[in-house]
Amino acid sequence: MQDWRPPATMAPTTYPGKIPPGDFLLADGRVEHLPLWSMGLRLAELGAASLGERSAVLAVGSNASPARLSDKCGFEAVVPVARVDVAGWAAVYSAHIAVYGSIAATLWVDSRSTTSLAVVFLDRGQLALVDATEPNYRRIDLGPLVDGWEGTVTGYVSRRGAVSFDGQPIRLVELAAQSPLRAMTQIEMLDEIAAGSGLASHGADLAAAVADGAIEPAQVTDWLADGRSLPTPIG
Repeated sequence: MQDWRPPATMAPTTYPGKIPPGDFLLADGRVEHLPLWSMGLRLAELGAASLGERSAVLAVGSNASPARLSDKCGFEAVVPVARVDVAGWAAVYSAHIAVYGSIAATLWVDSRSTTSLAVVFLDRGQLALVDATEPNYRRIDLGPLVDGWEGTVTGYVSRRGAVSFDGQPIRLVELAAQSPLRAMTQIEMLDEIAAGSGLASHGADLAAAVADGAIEPAQVTDWLADGRSLPTPIG
């Protein structure tokens, strides 16, 4: 068991945050490494909702991070998480900047791509909390994605589309994938936007200014919307 107690806010340049490599159970801010199929007994011991009482949601970015899950669902939250390889989908940069200063991720249909992501199993209250933090997204039905899980999986797609500087979306380096799409790190993306928009000298400065309220997120989002994004083809 590992302690993943988060800082008050994750540094925007570290998006999507530190994500464990396999299945895990988040409980009271700590990570327990358990395969999904074995979590039923542990959930019962904790007095938490069973897997069958939960909704499966594909986490495309920081929603797979224990730090972000604790931020969104509460420090005492109990959340099962399963690792999945998703064929036909890529995790790319959404054409908006979050209020905390990161360029967040979105799902993108790409038949050439297979991406390693996580499915989080949220109880009714947790799902409502996470939905409330995603005003720039729609949550859509993705069908069955998890072996041994009979229910459907949903996932968030951006209402803003995807960042594109050359007619193609751009993957997040931080999320492992087999894909021909160009990939950039978070700080590379922030640097590109800072330089192109003229809003800041460096990406880290841009992220900090947005997080501090010195730059409105709409200034960045509007710049991306002006010929530097692609419309979301799903949802």
